[in-house]
Amino acid sequence: MTDLITKTKKYFPGKPKYVTKINIKYKRKMDELLLNKIYKFIKQSFKNSSLSVLNHVIVGLSGGLDSTMVALLCKNALGKNRVTAVIIDLGLKEHREQTRFAVNIAKKLDINYVVVKAPNLFKTYKNAIRENGPFTEINITTRSIHNLIFQYADAKMAVVVSTVDKSEYITGRHMEYFYGHFAPMFGLYKTEIYDLAKYLKIPKEVINREPGCFDAWFDKDIFGVSYDILDPIIYLIYEKGLTAKDISKKYKIDEEWLKKIEFRIKNHKYRMQTEEFKI
Repeated sequence: MTDLITKTKKYFPGKPKYVTKINIKYKRKMDELLLNKIYKFIKQSFKNSSLSVLNHVIVGLSGGLDSTMVALLCKNALGKNRVTAVIIDLGLKEHREQTRFAVNIAKKLDINYVVVKAPNLFKTYKNAIRENGPFTEINITTRSIHNLIFQYADAKMAVVVSTVDKSEYITGRHMEYFYGHFAPMFGLYKTEIYDLAKYLKIPKEVINREPGCFDAWFDKDIFGVSYDILDPIIYLIYEKGLTAKDISKKYKIDEEWLKKIEFRIKNHKYRMQTEEFKI
Protein backbone atom coordinates (compact mmCIF):
# COMPACT_ATOMS: atom_id res chain seq x y z
CA MET A 1 0.00 0.00 0.00
CA THR A 2 1.40 3.38 -0.93
CA ASP A 3 2.10 6.21 1.54
CA LEU A 4 -0.78 8.18 0.05
CA ILE A 5 -3.27 5.37 0.58
CA THR A 6 -1.91 4.89 4.12
CA LYS A 7 -2.55 8.56 4.91
CA THR A 8 -6.13 8.28 3.70
CA LYS A 9 -6.80 4.72 4.87
CA LYS A 10 -9.83 5.64 6.99
CA TYR A 11 -11.67 6.43 3.75
CA PHE A 12 -10.94 3.04 2.18
CA PRO A 13 -11.45 -0.60 3.19
CA GLY A 14 -7.80 -1.55 2.72
CA LYS A 15 -6.64 -5.17 2.76
CA PRO A 16 -8.66 -7.84 4.59
CA LYS A 17 -6.92 -9.94 7.22
CA TYR A 18 -8.20 -13.06 5.49
CA VAL A 19 -10.35 -13.64 2.44
CA THR A 20 -11.50 -16.43 0.15
CA LYS A 21 -12.91 -16.24 -3.35
CA ILE A 22 -16.68 -16.69 -3.45
CA ASN A 23 -17.72 -19.09 -6.19
CA ILE A 24 -21.27 -18.08 -7.08
CA LYS A 25 -23.05 -17.41 -10.35
CA TYR A 26 -23.55 -13.67 -10.80
CA LYS A 27 -22.18 -12.94 -14.27
CA ARG A 28 -24.08 -13.01 -17.55
CA LYS A 29 -22.98 -14.93 -20.59
CA MET A 30 -20.98 -12.87 -23.06
CA ASP A 31 -22.46 -13.52 -26.49
CA GLU A 32 -23.97 -11.80 -29.52
CA LEU A 33 -27.34 -11.50 -27.78
CA LEU A 34 -25.90 -9.38 -24.96
CA LEU A 35 -23.70 -7.46 -27.38
CA ASN A 36 -26.68 -6.57 -29.57
CA LYS A 37 -28.58 -5.36 -26.50
CA ILE A 38 -25.70 -3.01 -25.71
CA TYR A 39 -25.57 -1.76 -29.31
CA LYS A 40 -29.33 -1.18 -29.25
CA PHE A 41 -28.98 0.79 -26.02
CA ILE A 42 -26.22 2.95 -27.49
CA LYS A 43 -28.20 3.68 -30.65
CA GLN A 44 -31.40 4.50 -28.76
CA SER A 45 -29.61 6.60 -26.13
CA PHE A 46 -27.75 8.50 -28.83
CA LYS A 47 -31.01 9.15 -30.65
CA ASN A 48 -32.69 10.35 -27.46
CA SER A 49 -29.75 12.56 -26.51
CA SER A 50 -28.94 14.03 -29.88
CA LEU A 51 -32.24 15.84 -30.56
CA SER A 52 -31.83 17.41 -33.98
CA VAL A 53 -28.42 19.06 -33.66
CA LEU A 54 -26.06 16.61 -31.93
CA ASN A 55 -24.79 13.97 -34.33
CA HIS A 56 -21.54 12.89 -32.69
CA VAL A 57 -20.38 11.19 -29.49
CA ILE A 58 -17.28 11.82 -27.38
CA VAL A 59 -15.59 9.20 -25.20
CA GLY A 60 -12.80 10.11 -22.80
CA LEU A 61 -10.09 7.54 -23.52
CA SER A 62 -7.39 6.69 -20.98
CA GLY A 63 -6.49 3.33 -22.48
CA GLY A 64 -7.99 1.51 -19.52
CA LEU A 65 -10.46 -1.33 -19.88
CA ASP A 66 -13.70 0.63 -19.44
CA SER A 67 -12.89 3.59 -21.67
CA THR A 68 -11.47 1.35 -24.39
CA MET A 69 -14.54 -0.88 -24.31
CA VAL A 70 -16.96 2.07 -24.46
CA ALA A 71 -15.10 3.70 -27.36
CA LEU A 72 -15.09 0.46 -29.34
CA LEU A 73 -18.74 -0.36 -28.60
CA CYS A 74 -19.81 3.14 -29.67
CA LYS A 75 -17.81 2.84 -32.88
CA ASN A 76 -19.37 -0.55 -33.63
CA ALA A 77 -22.89 0.68 -32.86
CA LEU A 78 -22.80 4.13 -34.46
CA GLY A 79 -20.03 3.93 -37.04
CA LYS A 80 -16.48 5.26 -36.96
CA ASN A 81 -17.31 8.75 -38.21
CA ARG A 82 -19.72 9.48 -35.37
CA VAL A 83 -17.26 8.71 -32.55
CA THR A 84 -14.19 10.56 -31.29
CA ALA A 85 -11.99 9.40 -28.42
CA VAL A 86 -10.65 12.37 -26.46
CA ILE A 87 -7.31 11.78 -24.76
CA ILE A 88 -6.43 14.35 -22.10
CA ASP A 89 -2.78 15.12 -21.34
CA LEU A 90 -2.30 17.47 -18.38
CA GLY A 91 1.48 17.29 -18.68
CA LEU A 92 1.86 15.12 -15.59
CA LYS A 93 4.57 12.46 -15.57
CA GLU A 94 2.02 9.63 -15.50
CA HIS A 95 0.07 11.22 -18.36
CA ARG A 96 2.96 10.89 -20.81
CA GLU A 97 2.86 7.10 -20.70
CA GLN A 98 -0.95 7.04 -20.53
CA THR A 99 -1.26 9.31 -23.57
CA ARG A 100 1.11 7.17 -25.63
CA PHE A 101 -0.76 4.05 -24.58
CA ALA A 102 -4.21 5.51 -25.35
CA VAL A 103 -3.11 6.78 -28.77
CA ASN A 104 -1.69 3.38 -29.62
CA ILE A 105 -4.94 1.64 -28.59
CA ALA A 106 -7.06 4.08 -30.61
CA LYS A 107 -4.93 3.35 -33.67
CA LYS A 108 -5.11 -0.42 -33.14
CA LEU A 109 -8.91 -0.34 -32.86
CA ASP A 110 -9.29 2.17 -35.72
CA ILE A 111 -11.03 4.76 -33.54
CA ASN A 112 -10.87 8.46 -34.38
CA TYR A 113 -9.05 10.31 -31.61
CA VAL A 114 -7.77 13.72 -30.56
CA VAL A 115 -5.18 14.56 -27.90
CA VAL A 116 -6.00 17.62 -25.81
CA LYS A 117 -2.89 19.01 -24.14
CA ALA A 118 -3.35 21.29 -21.14
CA PRO A 119 -0.02 21.26 -19.24
CA ASN A 120 -0.61 24.52 -17.38
CA LEU A 121 -4.14 23.77 -16.26
CA PHE A 122 -3.35 21.40 -13.40
CA LYS A 123 -0.69 23.66 -11.89
CA THR A 124 -2.91 26.75 -12.03
CA TYR A 125 -5.90 24.88 -10.62
CA LYS A 126 -3.87 23.38 -7.75
CA ASN A 127 -2.20 26.67 -6.81
CA ALA A 128 -5.48 28.61 -6.73
CA ILE A 129 -6.04 27.35 -3.15
CA ARG A 130 -3.06 27.61 -0.82
CA GLU A 131 -4.00 24.68 1.43
CA ASN A 132 -4.40 21.25 -0.12
CA GLY A 133 -5.66 17.98 1.36
CA PRO A 134 -4.67 14.38 0.57
CA PHE A 135 -7.31 14.08 -2.15
CA THR A 136 -6.60 17.43 -3.81
CA GLU A 137 -4.27 16.23 -6.54
CA ILE A 138 -6.34 13.26 -7.70
CA ASN A 139 -9.60 15.23 -7.50
CA ILE A 140 -8.23 18.17 -9.47
CA THR A 141 -6.82 15.79 -12.04
CA THR A 142 -10.16 13.99 -12.41
CA ARG A 143 -12.22 17.18 -12.55
CA SER A 144 -9.86 18.80 -15.05
CA ILE A 145 -10.01 15.78 -17.34
CA HIS A 146 -13.79 15.66 -17.30
CA ASN A 147 -14.17 19.40 -17.74
CA LEU A 148 -11.95 19.28 -20.82
CA ILE A 149 -13.84 16.33 -22.25
CA PHE A 150 -17.12 18.22 -21.88
CA GLN A 151 -15.56 21.39 -23.26
CA TYR A 152 -14.45 19.51 -26.36
CA ALA A 153 -17.93 18.01 -26.67
CA ASP A 154 -19.47 21.48 -26.42
CA ALA A 155 -17.22 22.72 -29.20
CA LYS A 156 -18.25 19.80 -31.42
CA MET A 157 -21.94 19.83 -30.35
CA ALA A 158 -21.48 16.23 -29.25
CA VAL A 159 -22.90 13.83 -26.67
CA VAL A 160 -20.52 12.61 -23.93
CA VAL A 161 -20.60 8.89 -23.20
CA SER A 162 -19.87 7.80 -19.62
CA THR A 163 -17.40 4.97 -19.04
CA VAL A 164 -18.59 4.11 -15.50
CA ASP A 165 -19.35 0.45 -14.79
CA LYS A 166 -21.58 -1.21 -12.18
CA SER A 167 -18.78 -2.08 -9.76
CA GLU A 168 -17.47 1.49 -9.78
CA TYR A 169 -20.92 2.98 -9.30
CA ILE A 170 -21.97 0.71 -6.42
CA THR A 171 -18.70 1.21 -4.51
CA GLY A 172 -18.63 4.97 -5.12
CA ARG A 173 -15.30 4.71 -6.88
CA HIS A 174 -15.84 7.94 -8.82
CA MET A 175 -15.53 11.27 -7.02
CA GLU A 176 -18.62 13.03 -8.34
CA TYR A 177 -21.37 12.53 -10.85
CA PHE A 178 -22.16 13.60 -13.90
CA TYR A 179 -19.89 11.71 -16.28
CA GLY A 180 -21.95 11.56 -19.43
CA HIS A 181 -25.32 11.52 -21.14
CA PHE A 182 -25.53 7.73 -21.20
CA ALA A 183 -23.48 4.83 -19.83
CA PRO A 184 -23.26 1.59 -21.88
CA MET A 185 -21.28 -0.27 -19.19
CA PHE A 186 -23.49 0.77 -16.26
CA GLY A 187 -25.21 -2.62 -16.02
CA LEU A 188 -22.03 -4.72 -16.07
CA TYR A 189 -19.74 -5.65 -13.20
CA LYS A 190 -16.04 -5.08 -13.79
CA THR A 191 -15.42 -8.81 -14.11
CA GLU A 192 -18.15 -9.03 -16.76
CA ILE A 193 -16.41 -6.30 -18.73
CA TYR A 194 -13.22 -8.35 -18.62
CA ASP A 195 -15.18 -11.26 -20.06
CA LEU A 196 -16.72 -9.06 -22.75
CA ALA A 197 -13.29 -7.66 -23.62
CA LYS A 198 -11.97 -11.18 -24.17
CA TYR A 199 -15.04 -12.03 -26.25
CA LEU A 200 -14.38 -8.99 -28.46
CA LYS A 201 -10.65 -9.77 -28.55
CA ILE A 202 -9.60 -6.45 -27.06
CA PRO A 203 -5.76 -6.16 -27.07
CA LYS A 204 -4.25 -8.03 -24.13
CA GLU A 205 -2.27 -4.99 -23.03
CA VAL A 206 -5.59 -3.28 -22.24
CA ILE A 207 -7.03 -6.29 -20.40
CA ASN A 208 -3.83 -6.65 -18.37
CA ARG A 209 -3.70 -2.95 -17.45
CA GLU A 210 -4.26 -2.39 -13.72
CA PRO A 211 -7.62 -0.65 -13.07
CA GLY A 212 -7.44 2.60 -11.17
CA CYS A 213 -6.06 6.12 -11.34
CA PHE A 214 -2.29 6.18 -11.72
CA ASP A 215 0.26 4.57 -9.39
CA ALA A 216 -1.19 5.72 -6.06
CA TRP A 217 -4.85 4.94 -6.68
CA PHE A 218 -5.07 1.45 -8.14
CA ASP A 219 -8.38 -0.17 -7.26
CA LYS A 220 -6.60 -3.13 -5.63
CA ASP A 221 -4.99 -0.66 -3.18
CA ILE A 222 -8.30 1.05 -2.46
CA PHE A 223 -10.23 -2.15 -1.79
CA GLY A 224 -7.41 -4.53 -0.89
CA VAL A 225 -8.48 -7.23 -3.36
CA SER A 226 -8.99 -7.75 -7.09
CA TYR A 227 -12.42 -7.54 -8.72
CA ASP A 228 -12.77 -11.30 -9.08
CA ILE A 229 -12.98 -11.37 -5.28
CA LEU A 230 -14.78 -8.03 -4.82
CA ASP A 231 -17.55 -8.36 -7.42
CA PRO A 232 -19.27 -11.43 -5.86
CA ILE A 233 -19.25 -9.58 -2.52
CA ILE A 234 -20.79 -6.50 -4.13
CA TYR A 235 -23.42 -8.74 -5.71
CA LEU A 236 -24.33 -10.43 -2.42
CA ILE A 237 -24.65 -7.13 -0.53
CA TYR A 238 -26.20 -4.94 -3.22
CA GLU A 239 -28.46 -7.39 -5.04
CA LYS A 240 -29.08 -10.18 -2.53
CA GLY A 241 -29.26 -8.09 0.64
CA LEU A 242 -26.74 -10.08 2.65
CA THR A 243 -24.94 -8.36 5.51
CA ALA A 244 -21.22 -8.34 6.24
CA LYS A 245 -21.92 -10.72 9.12
CA ASP A 246 -23.82 -13.11 6.83
CA ILE A 247 -21.02 -13.20 4.27
CA SER A 248 -18.26 -13.51 6.85
CA LYS A 249 -19.93 -16.46 8.53
CA LYS A 250 -20.77 -18.31 5.30
CA TYR A 251 -17.61 -17.67 3.29
CA LYS A 252 -14.96 -17.11 6.01
CA ILE A 253 -13.98 -13.56 5.11
CA ASP A 254 -12.72 -10.83 7.47
CA GLU A 255 -15.92 -9.33 8.91
CA GLU A 256 -14.42 -5.94 9.83
CA TRP A 257 -13.20 -5.47 6.27
CA LEU A 258 -16.59 -6.59 4.93
CA LYS A 259 -18.29 -3.97 7.12
CA LYS A 260 -16.23 -1.28 5.43
CA ILE A 261 -17.22 -2.61 2.00
CA GLU A 262 -20.85 -2.81 3.14
CA PHE A 263 -20.80 0.77 4.45
CA ARG A 264 -19.34 2.03 1.19
CA ILE A 265 -21.93 0.17 -0.89
CA LYS A 266 -24.87 1.35 1.22
CA ASN A 267 -23.68 4.94 1.15
CA HIS A 268 -22.37 5.10 -2.42
CA LYS A 269 -25.06 7.48 -3.65
CA TYR A 270 -23.70 10.44 -1.71
CA ARG A 271 -20.84 10.45 -4.19
CA MET A 272 -23.05 10.04 -7.22
CA GLN A 273 -26.08 12.24 -6.65
CA THR A 274 -27.25 15.28 -4.69
CA GLU A 275 -29.56 15.02 -1.70
CA GLU A 276 -32.45 17.34 -2.46
CA PHE A 277 -34.89 18.97 -0.04
CA LYS A 278 -38.44 18.28 -1.12
CA ILE A 279 -41.77 19.39 0.27
